[in-house]
Amino acid sequence: MTGKYHDTFTSVGYQKASDIVTTINTLGGKARLGVTYLDYGQDWTWETILVVSKSLDMEYQALTPRDFNDINEGNLSLERIQKIVAQATK
Repeated sequence: MTGKYHDTFTSVGYQKASDIVTTINTLGGKARLGVTYLDYGQDWTWETILVVSKSLDMEYQALTPRDFNDINEGNLSLERIQKIVAQATK
């Protein structure tokens, strides 16, 4: 599934996102890399980290658009990564 507009990870972003997914899964969460809508109305999709919410039994997007840009540029801070992992494993 890709929309009219589609954003993908850079090689740097993909590797870091994969590392985050692995960490979440290792710590008892459930995450995967996937494609979903960033903006359904504009038919805009993107690659992102999808996490299963234990309380809602559904997936949510772990990255914000800013996180996506930062991760692709290799600038996603350790503090932000820790927050993403903590949210995904609680």
